[in-house]
Amino acid sequence: VTFDRRAGVDHSSFWDVTTGIKNPAVFTPPTLLRQVFQDFGFIDEVKMQADKGFAFLRFNSHENAARAICGMHGKIIGSRSVKCSWGKEKSGLGMMPPGMPVPPLIGVPGGMPGSGFPAGGLAPFPFPPR
Repeated sequence: VTFDRRAGVDHSSFWDVTTGIKNPAVFTPPTLLRQVFQDFGFIDEVKMQADKGFAFLRFNSHENAARAICGMHGKIIGSRSVKCSWGKEKSGLGMMPPGMPVPPLIGVPGGMPGSGFPAGGLAPFPFPPR
């Protein structure tokens, strides 16, 4: 089984930190997955849905998740060859993994330089006298 290592990184968002694992054995304990994948980086969470044929590992960084996908795709875990890919986050649109810095927004108080707002936030608006 071959896996394009560049595709594992290039076809994802910087915020993706979840690795999807397809085809784990039905009785694979979460501790085994954590043990097998921990060499790729710190794992925040393991979610097993082996009865449906998949599991998810949420890493602490995009790079660690990408290394896990590239390093474990096609490998045998327990008695089965697994397929690794990017998992889908259910945290909602615009949500980022814990510990990630919030990117600055243009036109928002404290946003990008040149946005027209001071770095410390919006200054009091001087209302004209009535």
